[in-house]
Amino acid sequence: MNRKLGLLGILIIIPAVIAIVVVTTNDDADTADTNERLKGLAETMVLGPIRKAKEVVLWNDLRTLRAHLELYKLQHHGTYPRTLDLLTQATDANGKPGGIYGPYVTGGLPVNPFTETNDVQTKTKGKGPQAWYYNARTGKIHPNNPEHMDR
Repeated sequence: MNRKLGLLGILIIIPAVIAIVVVTTNDDADTADTNERLKGLAETMVLGPIRKAKEVVLWNDLRTLRAHLELYKLQHHGTYPRTLDLLTQATDANGKPGGIYGPYVTGGLPVNPFTETNDVQTKTKGKGPQAWYYNARTGKIHPNNPEHMDR
């Protein structure tokens, strides 16, 4: 599997590198427009798959966190955890540490690949470098990225 991914990566990166070399070595003023198009193509070929991979990771982690929040609610008298950190430890039915429920998430909360942090924000959406926006009253969780807020 890794060998296939490596080959796929090479097939994606080599044309991009060739386009970058053409862009950077051709100084003819008549080809400036072509150079800009090639540069844009190269950036799309390299950065597009990286962004897509980050989105896949983000949505998988979000789906997992939402499932864990619902399980927590089911085991804790219909209430969501006050903080997402409670998902990383065992709690009793009242949400106090040291019980028989959980931990739901091991190894810490997942890192948002766009903010590169796993911090949680509870006050306002889309402000600061935090990974996740979480509303403990409603149990809603969203990635703290303006372009991904609506999911």
